[in-house]
Amino acid sequence: MSGECDTCGITGHVEEDCPRNRNNVINIVKMHLREFGFEGLVHEDGECGCELDDLAPCEDGPLPGCRAGYKVPCNCGEGCRFHIVEGRVKQTN
Repeated sequence: MSGECDTCGITGHVEEDCPRNRNNVINIVKMHLREFGFEGLVHEDGECGCELDDLAPCEDGPLPGCRAGYKVPCNCGEGCRFHIVEGRVKQTN
């Protein structure tokens, strides 16, 4: 993320994430998550999670129970590509 936004002239974000250009709730949440290093959202019941690039694909969210999280490899055996968890998971080699 470098260069200057064509919409507001501020360096540090891309035009599609500019608060002047895209001020809906999904984009505001996405900008906040990126700013603080999160990789997606996970619902508090653990039943669903979504990446920043596909935030709230259910189009109902983010829901009140959604929390910021980090992407981890799937280990549930159900064929998921990833999971989003609330805390950072220490990587093992």
